[in-house]
Amino acid sequence: MTWTDQAELWLSNAGFTTPPIEDLHHFSGYNIAIAGMVKDAEKTLPNLMKQLEIFSCAFDSAHIFVLESNSEDHTREIVRNWKLNPPDCENVHTNLLNSLPNRIKKRLKHINDQKKAKQNITTQPGSDGSDINTEGADDEHPEFGDHRIFHKGGKLIIKPIQPAREFEEIEALKHRKETEGYGSVREERYVIYRNFLLDKVTSYYKAYKEETGVTIDYLFWVDMDLRGLDIQAIASEFSYAWRAGFDVVCTNGIKYTGWYYDSYATVYEDGVWAYGMERW
Repeated sequence: MTWTDQAELWLSNAGFTTPPIEDLHHFSGYNIAIAGMVKDAEKTLPNLMKQLEIFSCAFDSAHIFVLESNSEDHTREIVRNWKLNPPDCENVHTNLLNSLPNRIKKRLKHINDQKKAKQNITTQPGSDGSDINTEGADDEHPEFGDHRIFHKGGKLIIKPIQPAREFEEIEALKHRKETEGYGSVREERYVIYRNFLLDKVTSYYKAYKEETGVTIDYLFWVDMDLRGLDIQAIASEFSYAWRAGFDVVCTNGIKYTGWYYDSYATVYEDGVWAYGMERW
C-alpha cells in the first residue's frame, strides 16, 4: 500500500474524512437487522452512529440491536439517548446531501438546473417579493431538486440491550482466573455476549414477522467500536452479492498501515493463523 493510501486510511480512521455516499438505492425493498456489542467507546461511537443511521435509512426498515455492558465512560448514556431520540430519515437524507463534496454538489446542481430549464418552470412573485415555484414539489431540495441518495419512507428502530450487571457465566470465569489461573476471559466473554445477542435478534425476528408479516431479510453484524464504515463500498458489495447469489458477505477492518486489523479472522498463505503472531 502506498503512503498516499495509508494517509487516506489514517484520515478516515481518525474521523477527518469520510468516503462520499452517492447511491444507496440497492437497499430499497429490503429489511435488515443490525447487531453489535460496545463498551467504553464514547469517543468513536457518535460518528459510527451517524453512519449507521445513513445505512439504516436506506432500507425499508432497519432494526439496530446494541449490546452495551459495563462501560466506565459515557457509552451507556449515549446508547440510551439514541433510543430515546431516534433520527428522522428525511433529516438524515438532507444532511447527507448537504455533506457531499463540492464537486458532487456542483454536478447535482447542474443537473437540477438543466431539468428546470427543460420543464420551463414558471415563477410568480410572492407577497414578500420573493419568487414562488408554482410547479416544484414542496419537499425538493432547493439546489438538488428531487435527487435522492436513498428512497423515502425508511424506518429505523433502535433496540439497546444494557444488562445491569455482568452475566453469572462471566463472573464465574473471572473467579476461576483469579483462583485457578484460568486463561484469558476476554475471548470467552465475547462468545457469551455474542450468543446472547444473536438469541435476542432471532427471537425478535420471529415475533416481528408474526406481528407485521414483514420478513427481516438480512443480519448485519458490526463491531460498534469502529471509527467508521465505508457505506458506499458496502452498498456496492451487497448489490454484487445479491446478483451473484451469495448468502454471506464478510469484511474486515484495515489499519492505516494497510494490514487487516482482526487477527482472529486472518490466516496467512502458508496456513499459519495470525492470532498471537507479530506478523500483522
